[in-house]
Amino acid sequence: MIQRIQTLWLALAGVAGFMTYKLPLWKGVQANGTTQEFLGPQSLTLFALIVIAGLLSFAAIFLFKNRKLQKQMTLLAFLLAIIIVPLEYFMVESFKSAQQEKGVSFTQNYWMIGAILPILMVILLFLAYRGIRKDEKLIKSLDRLR
Repeated sequence: MIQRIQTLWLALAGVAGFMTYKLPLWKGVQANGTTQEFLGPQSLTLFALIVIAGLLSFAAIFLFKNRKLQKQMTLLAFLLAIIIVPLEYFMVESFKSAQQEKGVSFTQNYWMIGAILPILMVILLFLAYRGIRKDEKLIKSLDRLR
């Protein structure tokens, strides 16, 4: 059923994934006042994982008739989102160290909203997985009553 709560969680997780693609993850201010940002698409690995997790979230919405496959796709997107969180951190740290090797020093560092969205994806995908599992248990209990 497409009107279930897990549909909302999956849709929000997909939107969060694609917003991660657009929003900056990190921003640094140099001593002279110029700023540099790190975006998700600057790293091909990070970009691919974000897009795959977002697509899996949206694709899982339409698999409501096949709950087993929907649950597997949600779990895969959940695992990818968990991988994205530390990968983001390491990519930003390598970006900062590469900039420091070039002689650029940052007086201030900011983590932007794009860095929080994968954590939100993890939470939303967990809620979706829980909702799918709850539906599966409900169907099994109804089958026992027949």
